[in-house]
Amino acid sequence: MVFATRLGKDAPGGARAMTDQTSPITSGGGRGSRLDAAHILSLTRLVLAPAWLAALDGPRALPLGLALLACASDFFDGRLARRARRVAREGRVESAGHSTAPLPIDAGALLDVAADGAFLIVTLAGAAQRGWLSPLLPLAAATALLALALRWRGDPPRVGPTPGRQALADRLGHTAGVVNYGAVLAASTVPLGLIAPVLLVPASLVVAALNALPVALRLSGRGT
Repeated sequence: MVFATRLGKDAPGGARAMTDQTSPITSGGGRGSRLDAAHILSLTRLVLAPAWLAALDGPRALPLGLALLACASDFFDGRLARRARRVAREGRVESAGHSTAPLPIDAGALLDVAADGAFLIVTLAGAAQRGWLSPLLPLAAATALLALALRWRGDPPRVGPTPGRQALADRLGHTAGVVNYGAVLAASTVPLGLIAPVLLVPASLVVAALNALPVALRLSGRGT
């Protein structure tokens, strides 16, 4: 979530007109189709966020099923978008690289992070409100998302080859995002009686610290 590093996965349909003429990623039926599918999967998580909250008062297995669906959505939209962008890593953006104009903003990365953020913050906050997780976890996740938004305000992600090496803060942020999904899955098992909140609350404090660590590293200048 996967907030600090989930870059370059997809571009929302509204941004295709902006990138069609300048990027090969959305050109060609196969690649465009994969990106369209990735957009739909990202948007699915926006719908699943309130659905998960509503499911807490429904059948006991429903929250876990929706959480698993959200995890699958996040996994597969990343695979689809990375496959669609393989052409960029093979050097077909060289002409754009020689231009003085910047590469197009990768609006798909913004959509992906927004979808992850909406789902995770809503579900983590809902679980915390019921006493299943520490309230510090959704607070830390929201702080990490805000820090990324402020960072992208001045330096938004752009279409093009994926950097070969990510900064330490970015790698930790990616790990925190994955663990956040794990926290939602764990909380989703509480209605089934599989995991007790007495175990989840202290564990969620560790996850909260993991979310805060990349932000602290960047503020201290040690996140590279």
